Amino acid sequence: MADDSVSGFDACTDPVAGDLLYLVDISEAAAADRSKYITFGALMARIIVNAGAVVCNDGEIVTF
Repeated sequence: MADDSVSGFDACTDPVAGDLLYLVDISEAAAADRSKYITFGALMARIIVNAGAVVCNDGEIVTF
């Protein structure tokens, strides 16, 4: 597992709220502290899609 890359994993095409997602927390100063996880449900709870824009609850807006 330690020698695997994320791109080599199987895709999850039907995620559920309890599934875990890997993330790199760039706000951490030490590289050893950057590997984290979030549940799919927690991530989706932070996202609102409205009229072609994604608004995260921290106020960041991304248009598409």
